[in-house]
Amino acid sequence: MVQRGAPKIDKRRTLREPLRFSLLFWLQDREELPAETATTLDISPRSLAFRSAKTIPMETRLVLRLPNPSSGRNLQVKGRVCRIEKDPGAASTVYGVQFEQIDGRDLALLERFVQVGSINAILSAAARKKATDIHLLAGAPPVFRIGGEVEVEDMFPLGATDLQDMIAVILSPRQRENFERDMELDFSYQALDGLRFRGNVHRDKGSVAASFRAIPACVLMPSELGLPPAVEAMSGLKKGLILVAGLPGSGRSTTLASLIDSINRGSRRVVLSLEDSIEFVHRPARGIVIQREIGLDTQSYEEGLSRAIRQDADVIAIGELQTAAELGLVLGAAEAGRLVLAAVQASNTVDALDSLIGVLPDDQRARASARLAGCLVGAVAQLLLPKKGASGRVLATEVLVATPEIRNLIRTRSLEGIPAMIESSAARGMRTMDKALADLTERGVITREMALSYAREPRKLQAGGS
Repeated sequence: MVQRGAPKIDKRRTLREPLRFSLLFWLQDREELPAETATTLDISPRSLAFRSAKTIPMETRLVLRLPNPSSGRNLQVKGRVCRIEKDPGAASTVYGVQFEQIDGRDLALLERFVQVGSINAILSAAARKKATDIHLLAGAPPVFRIGGEVEVEDMFPLGATDLQDMIAVILSPRQRENFERDMELDFSYQALDGLRFRGNVHRDKGSVAASFRAIPACVLMPSELGLPPAVEAMSGLKKGLILVAGLPGSGRSTTLASLIDSINRGSRRVVLSLEDSIEFVHRPARGIVIQREIGLDTQSYEEGLSRAIRQDADVIAIGELQTAAELGLVLGAAEAGRLVLAAVQASNTVDALDSLIGVLPDDQRARASARLAGCLVGAVAQLLLPKKGASGRVLATEVLVATPEIRNLIRTRSLEGIPAMIESSAARGMRTMDKALADLTERGVITREMALSYAREPRKLQAGGS
């Protein structure tokens, strides 16, 4: 029974996009003839289709040689032509081949080909539609987030077993083991077309489910992201602590990557980046970036931080600063003359500072506040908001610069005085989130309703006019 209100699926538009690759073929028992080259159009563990200008009669037995990039060994199968589709306007013909002979090992590798093709097809389709996020659930078609809104795609629902196989094939044996143990896994994935994604695999009603976040092909400069000049200026300093605050989905990882890229291009320094999953890949420029993935290259943020200085790092970036032990190591690195960039889950700069001090026992907070005041050079808090009447999102930022007055408020744990200090220090490059929201509203970039929903003091924003 079709559920009332469910999206209608056009089966003619939902053929699974295949994994395309070159193959060689020749007639069985005629290996003395030159092999022909063709490109697959679709493939399954039992059959494939390819296009060729060569005339091949129905029921012809062929030998097909398929590449296997993962092992460097070619797969070889035998089959017969069971379908011929001739397009009068084309110089070539499509041939469907039913497999008749393939050994067990090659069959397993071929099934891997098919599963990789399936997941890459979905991710490629998402990229063409400029989707930022992809959600895969058993029993439902893929769901894309486009322009901040979710859309159910006009594709076949994903079977639980198929989805499990599709995800398993792009994970390493260690990642599969970790997922089986924890039922949660963060990872990064590079598709066959070079596109990169941040992935999360989890369970939904007992079945495997996954979410992917598209990673831009290149790292944008801070100014291109919409970061104020004061933030980029902080990254040019030789030592100290810079906090990047935001809630999940606010673009903290993108901001960190942009600042790392700016440092890498602008100075001869060694940057050590500790990341849950590596998203943007940084190539050597004037400096170098060492990227260590948690669980793959180091056991934990704490372990990676404890080794960073011995690895000759001038700059240390940490993808998520959470624990008391991590905070102690970060402050120690900054006090030792390193520049540290750290992401913190918080909606504004004051909450970021408060959350860091709050992870410590009461008897350690005074000392930590003094150390934090001495190390901090600045902080940025950010939101990603949908644009008014257009697709895409815009960055709104709050900026805190660690002036002597700000440092004194941190040292004395008088954080409630920081917002007023930021508001009165625009000449020093600071601004509140409310000011950023007001500016975007006045320029017509976001709606007033959107600004009011995120404002710390909506009444003041409302008083600014329509």
